[in-house]
Amino acid sequence: MLWLCLNFTNLPIELRESRPAECSAVTDRIRSRRLLIAVSPAAATRGILVGQDATTALVRVPDLKLLDRSLTQEKAALKALAAWALQFSSEVTFDDVR
Repeated sequence: MLWLCLNFTNLPIELRESRPAECSAVTDRIRSRRLLIAVSPAAATRGILVGQDATTALVRVPDLKLLDRSLTQEKAALKALAAWALQFSSEVTFDDVR
């Protein structure tokens, strides 16, 4: 049997970003620190990296727009993608975001 795994690493920023050219990043609290979990292409070109502390990123790029992670929105999008994948196979599984 063949398996396919899809990993949408940019999903948090793609769901939250209103304008792709905007310098923005999605943050999440990880072990009491606010870290960047996804960055827009515009932010990446200015040296902003996934895993960076939000405060450090703001020092580097003061006009960086920080967006809070929306697990509800991410789960809904992943469930919709899983439902779409059912047209190709009857064996589709969904693993929770966290």
